[in-house]
Amino acid sequence: MLVWPDGSGVGVWVMRGDSSPEQMATVADQLQDAEVEALAAASRSAVWPECPLHPNSHPLCAVVRDGAAVWTCKVTGEVIALIGALGH
Repeated sequence: MLVWPDGSGVGVWVMRGDSSPEQMATVADQLQDAEVEALAAASRSAVWPECPLHPNSHPLCAVVRDGAAVWTCKVTGEVIALIGALGH
């Protein structure tokens, strides 16, 4: 469960039968949705995490590629980073 200071919140879930990478991508996608909504509510740029190939354009997509949970560019499909490794 994600809870904000104002007391609102949203549940986070995974499917028990999914692989670990699928679960990681599912959680990352849900966290991204929650963060984008929180940023928009705060009148801030709702592009998170921002695609380094297309700044100020679109967020990255959480997917499973070759057995790993990764962030990809939604325009080119290029893998940008493992989920959890952005900024490293």
